[in-house]
Amino acid sequence: MIKHIFLTGRIQVGKSTLLYRVLSDLENQQGNTLEYDGFRTYFDFRKSEFKKLYMERYTSDETVDCAKYCMIQFLEGRPQMQTLAYETEGIEILSSLDTKKLLIFDECGKFERNSTGFIKKMAEILDGDTHVFGVLRKDDSIQWLQDIAKRDDVCVIEVTEENRDTLKEEVKALLLKILREK
Repeated sequence: MIKHIFLTGRIQVGKSTLLYRVLSDLENQQGNTLEYDGFRTYFDFRKSEFKKLYMERYTSDETVDCAKYCMIQFLEGRPQMQTLAYETEGIEILSSLDTKKLLIFDECGKFERNSTGFIKKMAEILDGDTHVFGVLRKDDSIQWLQDIAKRDDVCVIEVTEENRDTLKEEVKALLLKILREK
């Protein structure tokens, strides 16, 4: 039985945009009662020579502090991992999530690949009773991403330039179906 949905596709094809459009539609359709918790990652491009990747708590609960953490800083175009960022702040975010809600994971990617504690915590969450709606970097060379994609309870949907504008209703219907089966 499918419990988790992950969007995948090439970089900048619109995976996260589709995820947030689906969430917005569901919030409006559900009368603003859709409850979710999770994280999102994003780049700060304000100073290109010091580009940073942040991880931030992302939740429908307005009372929760959505602290953001710098996970990676790029120096001269090369990623510099912040010391144990995924093993500390990353695990802290995952551990604080309300697993009674739909969990949002935007995005699972390559930078986490050497963070065994973070990957283990992600697997525990996926093994639990919650549902995850997320973005999975498309990269067949990264084992932890392959492990997620190959799970029997995961549906991976590829987002392309050709389908990204028409995929929203299909993803929304599938997500509603798994949420009703909870």
